[in-house]
Amino acid sequence: MIDAAEVLRVLGLLGRAGVEVWVDGGWGVDALLGEQTRPHGDLDLALRTEDRDAFLAAMAADGYLPAGQDGPFNVVVADRAGHEVDAHLVDLHATRVDERALHQRTTRNPARRPAGDAGQPSRRLRKGGRRVRGRRQLGRNAC
Repeated sequence: MIDAAEVLRVLGLLGRAGVEVWVDGGWGVDALLGEQTRPHGDLDLALRTEDRDAFLAAMAADGYLPAGQDGPFNVVVADRAGHEVDAHLVDLHATRVDERALHQRTTRNPARRPAGDAGQPSRRLRKGGRRVRGRRQLGRNAC
């Protein structure tokens, strides 16, 4: 279990270490609601992939050691008191597909855009001049 005092302490620790994080998961919901709605088993944080080492160093200096990993974009650290912090690593320079199924490139090098990415729907999502989203077709001006 991790209480609000420990959440604030961890956020302060990471802030002083220069690691920018976003609170997500249960504590993220409670932060938006302005109150704790239930006990939390861990603190879920999102942080940039390039801040992974700084995050681990800051947490290790405070007694939080690696306690698990769920693939290359997730690391869990825990202290002896049983507090767990689950870090979700995000690559803000990766290509992503937005809610309209359009490719968006966040890299600074537009020459590295995926083929067919000109702000247009992927060809496989077009059928007879209309975009197809699942089984429902949307007109050109929809969205």
